[in-house]
Amino acid sequence: DGEDSDDTIDYCVYHLACIFGPTQNHIQTAHDAITGVTSTVQTVSKYNRCKLILTSSMAAVRGTGQTPSNGKYYTHRDWNTMSKLEDDSWGSSYQWSKTESERVTMQLAKELNVPMVSLNPSFVFGPSTFCPSSSASSSSKSYSLTLVGQWIRGESPVQSRLCIDVRDVAKAHVYMGKQPLSSTVWNEQERFILSTEARISSTDIAKELQKVAASSGGKVIDPNAIYADTDFKGGAIPIGEKEVDCADRLRQYFGGLVCRSVEETFKDMGRFLLIEME
Repeated sequence: DGEDSDDTIDYCVYHLACIFGPTQNHIQTAHDAITGVTSTVQTVSKYNRCKLILTSSMAAVRGTGQTPSNGKYYTHRDWNTMSKLEDDSWGSSYQWSKTESERVTMQLAKELNVPMVSLNPSFVFGPSTFCPSSSASSSSKSYSLTLVGQWIRGESPVQSRLCIDVRDVAKAHVYMGKQPLSSTVWNEQERFILSTEARISSTDIAKELQKVAASSGGKVIDPNAIYADTDFKGGAIPIGEKEVDCADRLRQYFGGLVCRSVEETFKDMGRFLLIEME
């Protein structure tokens, strides 16, 4: 009951839920995501001094191969205008759902006077918070850990991704959640891209993983089994060039946050997986 909330305390609701991956009916899954954010905003509106942080995605900023509106790189002002619901592509349906979910959330939050902020991370990588030897680790595996596990075992080629470390994503969520309702970010419905600003090559990522493999003497993982996908040159922005403009805003609005390097992220993931495989 909204009447039970304390008028002296700021409350924060995080909307994180979304399925990333194929489902039996990915079009229905996309519609379910929109239903979920709609219900969340409606619920939050019943409480006093309650703010909402929506975890959106770079998928809502640009579609596959979409040209940035400024012709150079993507900013928080860009929106995905390409992705559609498609019977043969769960990826396109996912991108469509993230875009529409964010638009619906912003519109409804405005109508119901719900203070909100959108956080738009790129592909999230990073080590697990669980000890690899613990029984909890197997149930905590993320999609990114599974993917990098395939890379490090040589089951699939290492890919270049625009990404951010999960630890930096967590810092951003916590920091923003602590910002008081008096901050202008809530009333202006700010969007923030959470990401490094450029991809590094798949070859450079493969080298970092090979170093980790070699650190075990090659007894657990054969460094030579790790190989890179050298065919992909990037989407609308070539690999190595600035793909998003977000570093200054992250420092300004998130207490000086600087995203750790992609090399550090994959080195830590490789070490985690190496320990798990021993």
